[in-house]
Amino acid sequence: MRINKVVKQTGLSKRTIYYYIDEQLIFPEINPDNGYYEFSDKDVRTLKLLQQLRSLDFSIKDIQELLAYPHSIHVYLQKQLEKLKREHFLLNEKLSRMKELETLLPPFTISSEHLAQALENLSSISPPSTSYDEASDAKMVSLYLWGSFLQGVEMTEFRQYLWDKVLTTAAASKDPNFVILKQFLYSLPARLIDAEFAGRNRHIETIIALRPNTISKYVQKVCGDLNRIIEDEAFLDYWKSSYHNRILPSLILFDSELNYLMLELSPRFSDYSRNIHICCNQVYLWLHSKEGKPLKDKLLNRLEGYIDIESHHHGGLAALFSLPEYDDAANP
Repeated sequence: MRINKVVKQTGLSKRTIYYYIDEQLIFPEINPDNGYYEFSDKDVRTLKLLQQLRSLDFSIKDIQELLAYPHSIHVYLQKQLEKLKREHFLLNEKLSRMKELETLLPPFTISSEHLAQALENLSSISPPSTSYDEASDAKMVSLYLWGSFLQGVEMTEFRQYLWDKVLTTAAASKDPNFVILKQFLYSLPARLIDAEFAGRNRHIETIIALRPNTISKYVQKVCGDLNRIIEDEAFLDYWKSSYHNRILPSLILFDSELNYLMLELSPRFSDYSRNIHICCNQVYLWLHSKEGKPLKDKLLNRLEGYIDIESHHHGGLAALFSLPEYDDAANP
């Protein structure tokens, strides 16, 4: 369709539409006969999406990131929510000061001296606190940790109740690990947020797909991978730099009471939990065998205290073979 029809359907101006084309947010085809843009229904849907995101005060740069890496949406929504809350706080502070200034000024015959004196007596704007919104932060981090297990699961009324309970329990816990993981996600560009979620999904699907007759083969592969990555300096650097702000907080939360709710909520999580515990236990036992002890000693030595294979159902071992592509993460 031609641009005049798109203008009618979206309410956007031609100038705005051309701007979105220049910013490579939409890619309409060009009619070779006349050189005019030909817009598809998909282009119109994208323009309406852009219109909605801009109405929520998302920047063009953020919108470009969101469209390219949709897994990052929850992180960007939370960041935008906090930005708008800060702006709302500052706007309310300015309104209060304006009202205060009005009461400090005489009702008539105002001089520059009156204004100067009133401004001197005016209270200063207090900086907005970096408050922790337990509910919003807990939801974002919970989706990061457990969202993959909701895919393909019919959300019955009972399951929705359980998910709501996961979120309220997470928020009520005031566990600092939610804040730590939130800051970790905030520190990543959209590309790496997307890679983080995609990497988690691939690992989860691999574990869920394991069967009793394939677990041993998978464990053998894991042991081989551990031998390889422990010699990889880039991996060691990434592991150590990520341990306290991503790996350990995830292990702690993944081994919390919230897991019991997830076990009841999601059959996918039940399958994953069962299989990952079997795998971690077999890897753990192998590392304590005569054959595996040299690798265990090397792991503990090379990671220099940045691992605990005893706690959290040996979850540190699961983290070792489930990290996303660390090459990208180490070079944002």
